[in-house]
Amino acid sequence: MENLETLASAISRTLFDLDVPYDAIRIDARDGAVVINGVPAQAARGALDHALCQARLRVQTLPAGPGFQIRVQPGQD
Repeated sequence: MENLETLASAISRTLFDLDVPYDAIRIDARDGAVVINGVPAQAARGALDHALCQARLRVQTLPAGPGFQIRVQPGQD
């Protein structure tokens, strides 16, 4: 869980640095993922996806109401 908290903190800083708007960020301990809800823009999502993949994280983007849900897990397939 501590690793997920560290990952969530790093993702939060990345969202801020890239000026990516979002509604909420949470830890899903059951799946071992950090979940970002409400990421709206395609361009902002692209920059975020690129940064997360550069960090060798697994990224899954799903449509979720207004905006998108991005699930991030340590490691890369």
